[in-house]
Parts: sequence; structure tokens; C-alpha cells
Amino acid sequence: MKRNKSRKQPVKLDTAKLIQDFGGDRKVSKLLSEMQMPISASAVAKWRIRSRIPIHHLAALSILAKALNQRFDIHEYVVSVGEGVG
Repeated sequence: MKRNKSRKQPVKLDTAKLIQDFGGDRKVSKLLSEMQMPISASAVAKWRIRSRIPIHHLAALSILAKALNQRFDIHEYVVSVGEGVG
């Protein structure tokens, strides 16, 4: 079985900014855990390293932002769009 060594991301997010806007790795971990979506702070840190956030966590962050009366516009976190997108 061949492994795809390079998976191009059509959209790249500034995950570092998004995580910081929610208070950092530990705060995001705590907030998501309180929503019954337990995740470690080190797992959140990996989102920043990979510039990826699983869609179910991204949706949860959107819900959290609304509950916290915090601005959340996904367009503010998009840093690049690949070919064939847009």
C-alpha cells in the first residue's frame, strides 16, 4: 500500500493566531474539555505546528466564541488558498 507523503492543503489557517485568540493551548484544552470534548494542551499545540484543526474542534470553537461573546470570523484566520480553490 502506497502512502501519500505530501498532502497539499487547499486552505491554510493561522492556527497560532486562532489558538492565541482563545487564550492559548491550555485554555483551549480546558474550554473544549468543558464542552465534553476532552483534548490535551499538547494536542492543541500540535494544531499550531501542523496548521490544521479538525473540523469538529473548529466548529466547537465557533460555538465557544458565540457563548463567550467573542468575535470569530474564519476568514481572519485564512492565510493562503491553494490552486483550484476560490
